[in-house]
Amino acid sequence: MNKCILGIDLGTSSVKVLARYFDGNVVKASVGYEEVSAAGWINAMTKDLKQIDCKSVAAIGLSSQVGTYIVRSSIKDGCLNTQQNYHEDIIGWKDAVGERELKRLKEKYSREDFIAHIAMPHPDIISYPLPRLLYIKENYPDLQSVCQPKDMLIHFMTGTLVTDQYSWRGLADPEKAVYNSFFLEELEIEESMLPTIKRPHELAGYVTEEVAVSTGLPVGVPVYVGMNDFFASLAGMGMMDNFKLFDITGTSEHVGVL
Repeated sequence: MNKCILGIDLGTSSVKVLARYFDGNVVKASVGYEEVSAAGWINAMTKDLKQIDCKSVAAIGLSSQVGTYIVRSSIKDGCLNTQQNYHEDIIGWKDAVGERELKRLKEKYSREDFIAHIAMPHPDIISYPLPRLLYIKENYPDLQSVCQPKDMLIHFMTGTLVTDQYSWRGLADPEKAVYNSFFLEELEIEESMLPTIKRPHELAGYVTEEVAVSTGLPVGVPVYVGMNDFFASLAGMGMMDNFKLFDITGTSEHVGVL
């Protein structure tokens, strides 16, 4: 059988898949999601997979939007009205929360502080991890966990909750691939509340039997961690050397030079 590598991208309005076969053939599909939720994203991906030959998939890699956070918090005893003991909220990358938190962070810490701890000056972007996590910590007293869309897809397919350091830029060290312990402590966020960091080329896990039944993917197909959509675009364009110019268009546009 002619095998393929399957790429899955969870974007700002749809989930896209691309199957690249070993003979060079490419099959694509794109489905808009009906709601901004874990169920909405998974349903869109499942519809995508019905448009390709899932039996031919040899491995899976992922990318997704960043700046969107899936917040899981406990439901207190006496308020339980579902079969689950947690509540899940989505804070989207366009949501206007984190402005006050960003201002507080930039008043408290200097440019040099940010460079020392997150290897970059903190941009004036409220969807970055620090302002959003500060908002989440202060507004979700029964917080259980926080992850991003790609992390959720990996967990759905493999049962493991992992991420990459680039999807959490602004909190994770890009060289060491670890969360910054200083800011985790400052925000009073336990590392166990966040996905485990692996490098993009590392194995996240394998497609489970339950997912194989619901999607048609073969049991045991390896799923690789991948990275955020912006960096995945740079890698796909071959932007691996210094002094190259790039222009990436989409919901937002990135123009720059390595």
